[in-house]
Amino acid sequence: MGLQFQSLRSSSSGNCLLVRTDQTAILLDCGITTQRACRRLFDQHLGSPPRLHAVVVSHAHGDHICYSALRVLGDQNIPIHCHGEVVQQIQDKHVGDWDCPPRLRPFSCDTFQIGDLEVQPIEVPHDPDFLTFGFVIRAGRKKIVVATDFHQPQAVAEHLADADFIFVEANHDLELLRLHWNPSSLFHLSNPKTAELLCQARKRRCRPPQAVMLGHLSRQRNTDELAMTAVRERFEAEEVALDFRLAVAPRYAASEVISIQ
Repeated sequence: MGLQFQSLRSSSSGNCLLVRTDQTAILLDCGITTQRACRRLFDQHLGSPPRLHAVVVSHAHGDHICYSALRVLGDQNIPIHCHGEVVQQIQDKHVGDWDCPPRLRPFSCDTFQIGDLEVQPIEVPHDPDFLTFGFVIRAGRKKIVVATDFHQPQAVAEHLADADFIFVEANHDLELLRLHWNPSSLFHLSNPKTAELLCQARKRRCRPPQAVMLGHLSRQRNTDELAMTAVRERFEAEEVALDFRLAVAPRYAASEVISIQ
């Protein structure tokens, strides 16, 4: 199998990303809003009982971790890794007096290991009330970068230069944001900022990533075509070769499986 990535859900209605090797399977976030849907997703992609070693949580917003998912994960005794400050926010926001409480394991900003995956948290600027992280994940020499829910490209720019695969937010189109105003969008990365981030990263590296997937697109304030076009036009304007596979994560369904060679 090697190293594989698949977006299972990616939108403001719920985010759940799967990273696995032959030995280890982890989810990055699990914002699935009903227990039935969460169990069905696990059965479909992870088997029954789920072959899942851990969930790693970026932050405590409900579209990234929620009551229903915590209930299922607690029932399955699957450890949930999150920053120490986020542990407290999850307990305050989502967890009550449960018979099977979730196994919340705090991490710091240091790299930690889950099976044969090395996970490096990257603090990113998002909602000031919710500490938020992107992640660099390594399996041997293979490297992927996952970053959503942030609004300053420089927070992750240095990590993209040698990544084999990149999953990055392209949350909104500026004109659609003007037409459908939402102040929360200011905490997210716009199409032009995503395009500039990817273009500058490509300029700094000798070889392209194998693939880039755009995620966390707003339903009202973005489309797949607008996000892809913004990236293509930026690369063309800068005369930079777009020499990697570019895809968009479906909002409410699983994406294709990306195998990192």
